[in-house]
Amino acid sequence: MFINGKDITIAIRENITTPCPNMDSDVVDSDSIKFNFKPISDHNMHHGDLVTVISQDGKQSKLRFPGCYKVDLSFKVKKIIRNPYIEAYFQMGTNLPCQTFEQRTSKTFNNIHNICTNITYHNWCPQSLNNELRGIVQGKNTCKFCNLCGTLIDEEDKIKKYITNMDKNAECDTSKDKQKLSFKMCTPSQSELRNSNPDVENKMSEYWNYLKQGILTVVVHVVDRGVISGSKMKQCQRICSTNENKNAVSEGYTTKMFKTLTKLCTPKDKYVACAYHTMKFDVFGDF
Repeated sequence: MFINGKDITIAIRENITTPCPNMDSDVVDSDSIKFNFKPISDHNMHHGDLVTVISQDGKQSKLRFPGCYKVDLSFKVKKIIRNPYIEAYFQMGTNLPCQTFEQRTSKTFNNIHNICTNITYHNWCPQSLNNELRGIVQGKNTCKFCNLCGTLIDEEDKIKKYITNMDKNAECDTSKDKQKLSFKMCTPSQSELRNSNPDVENKMSEYWNYLKQGILTVVVHVVDRGVISGSKMKQCQRICSTNENKNAVSEGYTTKMFKTLTKLCTPKDKYVACAYHTMKFDVFGDF
């Protein structure tokens, strides 16, 4: 059983945004990176300990811990990024897990699943295999975001909450030399943590102990993803469809199909930027 009834208040006292160390990008002006990161309520999280958050302007809000955060990111670019892909993660003494659609559907990562998941022109979002990015985030549990300013077409409406603007009046633009992106990051609910970690009670105690330190950091990596053509997308879809019915094809053809899929359909990604945003706060209450 989880320990309930905690009465915790955190008062935000400082928000700091910095480019990642040694970031030398020919695409993004590192000095222009701006970040707005604030806790928000998530009506889908009905369980968890309640935390009162006092912002720097004195406004109060309540959220569940673990919880959700709204991220507004902007930066000037030297070259237009038409199709940004973002991977981000939480750090609070330890890497906090990130709630993702893949986690909810319990799909084990492999290259074919990665390429063939949701492979439609509008919402295709495989994990980036860029070597530089994968080396940097190795061992981290990350959130992944694609199609940040596009129209999401998918029968899975619940995916939308992870990658679309919650504020319909907020600007999301990738066509100018100053790009503005908005997305929502959530930690898993306590029930999801329980399903993924048999020692979840101790893990939650660990998170609470780190919360006492009063520092939460989100690390955001930006990738410029090459846009795949409609004809190539259809070809990738056909290969993925054949893969789903692989019992009907020979082992030799399956091997050839895997090589073609990997070569043709793996996204062409260029790593372009990285930023840290740290929220410092005072913690009050009885743990």
